[in-house]
Amino acid sequence: MIAAHATGIPVFVTGGIGGVHRDAQSTFDISADLTELGRTPVAVICAGVKSILDIELTLEYLETQGVLVSTFGDKLDFPAFFTPESGFKSPYNVQSPVEAAKLIDANLSLGSSSGIVIAVPISKEESANGLEIEKATQTALKEARDQGVLGKEVTPFVLQRVNDITEGQSLQSNIALIKNNARVGSSIAVELCKIRKLKETNAVSGRNKLRETPDLATELSELQRPVVIGGSNVDFIATAETVIPEASNPGQVRMSFGGVGRNLAECLARLGLKPIFVSAVGTDPLGVMLLKHCEELKMVTRGIYTSNVNHTATYSALMSQNGDYHMAVGDMNIHKVITPDNILAFEEPIRHAPLVMLDSNISQEAIDHACSFCGENHIPVWFEPTCILKSQKPFLSEAWHNVTYASPNLKELKSMNEAITKHEQERPKNIPALLETEKEPSLDDILTQSVKLCRPLMQHIHCVIVTLGKHGVLVCRDTEADTPFPTSSQLNAIPTRQHNLISARHFPSVGHVDIGNVTGAGDSLAATMAFFIIRGHPPDLCVKAGLLAAHLSLQSPDAIPITIDPENFTPENVEDCIQCEAKDIDCDIS
Repeated sequence: MIAAHATGIPVFVTGGIGGVHRDAQSTFDISADLTELGRTPVAVICAGVKSILDIELTLEYLETQGVLVSTFGDKLDFPAFFTPESGFKSPYNVQSPVEAAKLIDANLSLGSSSGIVIAVPISKEESANGLEIEKATQTALKEARDQGVLGKEVTPFVLQRVNDITEGQSLQSNIALIKNNARVGSSIAVELCKIRKLKETNAVSGRNKLRETPDLATELSELQRPVVIGGSNVDFIATAETVIPEASNPGQVRMSFGGVGRNLAECLARLGLKPIFVSAVGTDPLGVMLLKHCEELKMVTRGIYTSNVNHTATYSALMSQNGDYHMAVGDMNIHKVITPDNILAFEEPIRHAPLVMLDSNISQEAIDHACSFCGENHIPVWFEPTCILKSQKPFLSEAWHNVTYASPNLKELKSMNEAITKHEQERPKNIPALLETEKEPSLDDILTQSVKLCRPLMQHIHCVIVTLGKHGVLVCRDTEADTPFPTSSQLNAIPTRQHNLISARHFPSVGHVDIGNVTGAGDSLAATMAFFIIRGHPPDLCVKAGLLAAHLSLQSPDAIPITIDPENFTPENVEDCIQCEAKDIDCDIS
């Protein structure tokens, strides 16, 4: 209890607590557990008091110490460790993990200095025969007295003898109750975490409302903001004059902040939405700098877990001066820290989010959990594949059934398609092997292949935005192209949704640009599109805004340029800057 309290852990699980020993009126033998419960505000989940102790006096002593005692379940019966009933009653009972968590939260909120005992009865199926164990206990106690066993040696002696006399029956019950306590205790801890995270979220939201200016971009409370779940990196981009293998190539190396999830969150923050960002960094200097940068951008950073074990992720890329990308090395082990538990703590903000964006750096389990929760609560999910090696994660389960938007490049799209179709005979036929040839394919061939690769995805995904580099983007949808893009309030109201490919519209790129950085163009496009979608703008304007953001990103040394701001991204300015004409593509290509 002391260790748990010192490290901020409010729920502690054990087998059974100590208590007042039999004949304590002459020996004054009372376990230190009871005194500690009276002065340490930790909730102890247990199977009650061992039957070798005086249960009635133990309950009296706990009341004297100001310790609240409650039975877990629909009855007040206080358990006797091996058996679900001791013949004595608890003052209170809690009937669910949520009710127990509310009780613990109230105790913590009041600043009480005492703990709580939540006694969990062992199931009747697993409990040993209470009469047999009680008889064995009396026999063992008599043997202890006869052999002169005293003080702290009595309990282990009696427990061992009870186990011997019952031929292991008491040990099996002990194992069962340990498992049961752990199951119940962990469920209570999860619910307590949700309660306290939500209270913290509401408190932060209240403080923000006091200090924010009431413009359109800041009217959203924290429980109405987009949520981004993904990786945070520190990028090292090496630009070489020439790239010669096994040589020290002269050039420049620049450090910047990156990571797909972080890029998406930064872009949304620069546009004024202040997203909730769930990620992980180390406690090393790179992590400290990255976290400070996110805070300066006004992201909600409580979801960024800081690990003492893993160091902050890094991404190192080698490019030539003309912008050609040669190779990269990603040290991304810390992204495994982003688990379903991290997402669980933010389920309430997610439940109210207009859109959730996630990248494939996080684990498949985390992707499955996020997609499943969003699907249950009708929240659109935007999936950013990140790279070809990770792009298949949602498609290895049914997680992709709850994806609303996806923004792959052509290679990632092919990988996603293969994960769905699985077998060669199921794959779309007559697709040119564009990725296996050295000859540069024509734009018509690229669009044809992209449309065919998108078709299986449209069974469940509403919109696939294929990024085509210098050729712009292709937007494939399972509705007509002019149908408004959905957010959480319209997800179930998309008219004429067919669950197959209905429209495909190609938007050419802005034009020639002197490339300064290629690491954030796709992320800038996706996040800016998401911003315009959340604002309810027409589909073509959403895509054009994304193209403008990508264009600015390519010119910037940073993944997300400072030129992405609300002033530059008004509908009027986007239309002035992006005057390209979109072209509808035939969706009936055989």
